[in-house]
This record gives sequence, C-alpha cells and structure tokens, in this order.
Amino acid sequence: MSLVMQQGNCNALSTFQRLMTAVFCEYITRFIHIYLDDIFIYSLSIKEHEKHLELVFSKLCNAQLYLSQDKVDLYSQRMDLSQPHHN
Repeated sequence: MSLVMQQGNCNALSTFQRLMTAVFCEYITRFIHIYLDDIFIYSLSIKEHEKHLELVFSKLCNAQLYLSQDKVDLYSQRMDLSQPHHN
C-alpha cells in the first residue's frame, strides 16, 4: 500500500485534482486556488491568512492528507511562477 499517489499512474493528476476540488470546494475562489499538487492561499492580511491556514490545515487533517514540509511556504508576499519550485 502506498501513502503517496504515484505520478506515473494513469489519471493520477486528474484524480488528485478532483480530490482537492472535493476537499476544498467551499473555499475555492473565496481564498484558495488548487492546481495539480499546489495549494495557493491568498489573503489580505496576516490575521486573515492565519485564519485561512487554519481552515486549510483542518480540511487536510480531516481528509487524512499531509503536506511535504520542504514544499511549504506559508507567508509568501507574492508568487513567482517563472521559477520552478519542485526539486
């Protein structure tokens, strides 16, 4: 049994995208954007961002999903999409 979705599996990315959409459906377009294996949280203030993080972490925990610590950036001021972020 694998605890990680194998990216080489047929339909792995679409299955993961569908799972993320189901888990975060009430937050998408309000303060979250999901794209493949990325979760983007956008907020107007630090206080609001911390509340959003709490909601997202709660959803992940309830769904028994976990983040990779080396890929998490909790307080970015902006996104630079021109730079690859995966190792």
